[in-house]
Amino acid sequence: MQTHQNKSQTSFPAIKTPVIIAFFILLTYIFYSNSLRNGFSLDDDFIFNLLAGKSSFKDLLHLFVEPFNRVDYRPIAVFSFGLENHIFGVINPAISHGINMVLYVLTAMAIFFTIQLLPIENKRLYALLTCIIFISLPAHNSVVNNLKSRDGLFSMLFSVLVLHQLFVYLRKQKIRHLLASVLFFVLAYISKRDAISLIFIVPISIIYFFPIKRKKKLFFMLLLPILVFVVLDILIESNVPLEKLPKEQMILFTENPLIVHDTFFYRSISSIVVFWKYIVFMLKPYGYYFYFGYNTVQFPPFFSVANLFFLCVHLAALIAVVYFFKRNKIISYSILFFYSALIYCSGIIVLVGGIIADRYAYIASLGFCMLLAALFIQLSMSEKSQAFLSNLQRDFPQIKFLKPEFLAVSLALLLSLVYLPFVRVRNADWQNMITLLDADMPKLQQSFEANRIASTYYIDLAMQGDSTMQKDLFGKALLFAKQANNIKNDELYTQESELIAYYGLKDTLQAEQQIYSILHQFDSSRAAWDLLGDITFSRGKYDSSILCYNKMMHLEPENLDVLRKYSLALSLNGEVDSAFQFNKNLYRKDSSSYVSYENIAYLYLQHGDSINAIRYFYNAYKHGLKDPTMAPFVQRILLEHKMEKAVREVDSLLRTY
Repeated sequence: MQTHQNKSQTSFPAIKTPVIIAFFILLTYIFYSNSLRNGFSLDDDFIFNLLAGKSSFKDLLHLFVEPFNRVDYRPIAVFSFGLENHIFGVINPAISHGINMVLYVLTAMAIFFTIQLLPIENKRLYALLTCIIFISLPAHNSVVNNLKSRDGLFSMLFSVLVLHQLFVYLRKQKIRHLLASVLFFVLAYISKRDAISLIFIVPISIIYFFPIKRKKKLFFMLLLPILVFVVLDILIESNVPLEKLPKEQMILFTENPLIVHDTFFYRSISSIVVFWKYIVFMLKPYGYYFYFGYNTVQFPPFFSVANLFFLCVHLAALIAVVYFFKRNKIISYSILFFYSALIYCSGIIVLVGGIIADRYAYIASLGFCMLLAALFIQLSMSEKSQAFLSNLQRDFPQIKFLKPEFLAVSLALLLSLVYLPFVRVRNADWQNMITLLDADMPKLQQSFEANRIASTYYIDLAMQGDSTMQKDLFGKALLFAKQANNIKNDELYTQESELIAYYGLKDTLQAEQQIYSILHQFDSSRAAWDLLGDITFSRGKYDSSILCYNKMMHLEPENLDVLRKYSLALSLNGEVDSAFQFNKNLYRKDSSSYVSYENIAYLYLQHGDSINAIRYFYNAYKHGLKDPTMAPFVQRILLEHKMEKAVREVDSLLRTY
């Protein structure tokens, strides 16, 4: 049986490139058009936090010397959002999602042109099939829909351009193409560090398709990605203030429990499961969730049946790489590409948060798409397929398109049609954070981090939102906090979330029980001491609340709300002189802060001295008080004393702040 590589070129290249490009754009729109209705969702607040205070183009350029999240460096995507904000005056989610779609289809185009540079038969057909599968693949959904994942889109686009320019250089030997390849490597790596997989992919591509006879040049080309990576990493370390955190702080146990067995041997053994999970991601068009992490990915013993099965699958893939190296290089190359691109996120080199994630496999997925394209061509060019087409042509001579290449395209389009509903439904899941949680949390009940994220989100929403919705929001927060604590009950953050949810639901008895449970484990819990102070205050036990607020001030001395509550508790407990002295000490410590003026104003107001109260409220507004509730009262008293200028000044200060 002959493979497609032994066949002559078909008539397929007659389809013009602009038509194919237009088809890619249309296919992307068909699959992702409903994403344009989506808003902001998971971790998109990273974008706004990093862009805070950056209004000018010069400010945006400063992003290139700033860390992304204290320990990482990814300026490209954030810079693109800054440009959006600069051009449109706001980050509009519809525009942002549209840009993500543009980057996605540009990547497909880059793949199409890059594959056509390979010295293989039917390369145009192969490029087309790969891109159809690539655009349609459901595993790409989160990268396209999650705005924060734009860094992955850029990293993939620039990685493909690295290969494109490298292949052009190896064909034409023009140094400018080699320099362009190096430039794209830099852009890919500073977009997101998963581009480090090029260290493996570039040498593999050279060895497979562009053998270099001169040993010195071959050695240089194979080492070039490593050299660029090392130099780039040194430059980043020297110029960007990245924090040096212990490994147990960079990756928490709840994000990846492998941190407690962080040795190369154990990581390598664990990667057997991780590689298998990524194969499943490619094969199944569903089962992608926003987070996995602790207690969702199980690592069976090495000699278990499951683990031995996974190992056999990987060994079979390795055997296929060797077997097809001379028989069908594309199949061999695609498998090796897939595994090589996964090395970075497999846990062998470094541990990653979440253990696995569909977005981590974005670059690797190109290997899977190439493999399917190669198999479709292999199948369509087989003797049985051609005999079937010949018989069909004989029975239906009026059909003009019964050729092997169109059978291959039909298989790719049929797979694309199967994928379509899965992608469209998942797009809708990403409409906003609530729809994402509603879709994923029923399947993530055993994920500690997913429950933590959900409980935190609903608590924040309840505290900011409509009071009529608070009961429902705090109820959801409580559900997810309790699920997290059932998985792992020694994490302060989720214990505090459960406490805050009880308190938000006005269930003070359960809240108080939760407080004592927390303080038994974590004496330094600020939320527990603060809310215990509030509960005892509400019961009129001011001496107890004073003790709680005093503890809070030692734990969080800059908490202005606690400073106010402590002053009021002293006053209501009959310790008025102590309250005045406390606020005088605050003033001595920081005379520019409004809180001492505000506290003293309330003390005077509480004791019927409205004249002095107004004087201190007026000074509090001048020193930065933003509370508008007291302003009408203050202004009315000022008007009664014919202090019109002061009234206008308070009004102006409120507008300023």
